[in-house]
Amino acid sequence: MLRIKLKIFLLVLSLLMMDSLYSQTFSLGPFVGLNVSDVGIKTIDTTPISDAKFGYQLGLFTRVQIKPVFVQLEASYFYSRSAIEYKQNKIVPQSIDVGYLAFSGMLGLKLGTLRIQAGPFIHRDVIFLQNESIKDQISIEKDGVQNLFGVQAGIGVNIAKRWNVDFRYLKYFSPTNYVFKEASGELKIREASPSALAVHLGYAIIKK
Repeated sequence: MLRIKLKIFLLVLSLLMMDSLYSQTFSLGPFVGLNVSDVGIKTIDTTPISDAKFGYQLGLFTRVQIKPVFVQLEASYFYSRSAIEYKQNKIVPQSIDVGYLAFSGMLGLKLGTLRIQAGPFIHRDVIFLQNESIKDQISIEKDGVQNLFGVQAGIGVNIAKRWNVDFRYLKYFSPTNYVFKEASGELKIREASPSALAVHLGYAIIKK
């Protein structure tokens, strides 16, 4: 009799543990945020120097959690900005703004209100702008439409039942080629390796 009761107790305990372990939560909602991005051009001889500037991002996220692991998918518009200085007799400021359609997937671990997450992303550029005022001295063009691949990692914090904040570091593995057209007619193609820091605030419209 004691053995039967013990078996029943262990069975109930196992079911409760399984329910706790595999219980799922689903979240869906928008997010907005800021980023600091650097186009990634380094100083080599006459190669331009790039400096980071502020941009923004907005999009949608969905998260499926099977405690304590979760998968998060995102689709967004990622607008990055970089400042470039090119030495042509004097330092000439040059601004490059690029808008991307961004898609990412991350695998993470939830520890209380803290989330640790990482995963790949793809950015497809849809807008490329530069400082119009200095095109007579030097023009910078991007060599075609590109899909840029990379990886991002960071932490997230659930600050309320439906609100959350995410901090990310993004590193692009795919190089971006920029064509520098000087007034003399000389063309130079420089390879860049962009990176960015980003923070965004999200709100789960659907959470169950």
